[in-house]
Amino acid sequence: MRRLLAVAGFVLVVVGLVGTSPHVAGWLSPTSMPPQPVAASTYQPSDSPSSTTPTTTSPPKTPAIQPVVQPVASATPAWLSIPSIGIDESIAPMGLTSRGELEPPPGQTIWFDRSAKPGRPGVALIAGHVQWGSQPDNFWRLIDLPDGAPFSIRYSNGAVVKFKVASHKSELKTDVQGDQQVWGRSVTPVVVLVTCDKKSRLVNHHYLKNLLVFAKRA
Repeated sequence: MRRLLAVAGFVLVVVGLVGTSPHVAGWLSPTSMPPQPVAASTYQPSDSPSSTTPTTTSPPKTPAIQPVVQPVASATPAWLSIPSIGIDESIAPMGLTSRGELEPPPGQTIWFDRSAKPGRPGVALIAGHVQWGSQPDNFWRLIDLPDGAPFSIRYSNGAVVKFKVASHKSELKTDVQGDQQVWGRSVTPVVVLVTCDKKSRLVNHHYLKNLLVFAKRA
């Protein structure tokens, strides 16, 4: 089951209704790449003896604080974990086909590589199928994800970015094409998980609406 979603001259294929859609002006601007990793703190107490309290041994040193792994410019989203609905699977960065389409393979969650990187300012788009043919696919239970639920995205360099679900929306696919919450700019990090709304009306075996789950960095 597939759908075509035209956005600023491009077509996004995720799941559902196939049809001709109007082009929408104003593709989101490219976002800056993540910063380089922050160096570890190397604070250690002095092992010099006090001038007023002589001692023959040095006090034990406090271990250096371990660095927090952060995404680097070359790192890409690699793994999605949503414990509350049993999602624990890989993410594949994906661009456009020769037809100007973004088409997730069955059983594969994708990050649209023209959107922001998750955790960086901007809107990051993570998409997957709700079902393929008559079988449930990887985002089958996305509709059960409650507001406030935590999830994480792991990068290819091991960095983990945590998010919290902020809101849900069910929207006609034709309206999603012009939805600036999905395709517009954001000065804060936003992740949008998108699939078909399996509770929406079926027309010729295709859902008419998308389910959009919006999340902010935790």
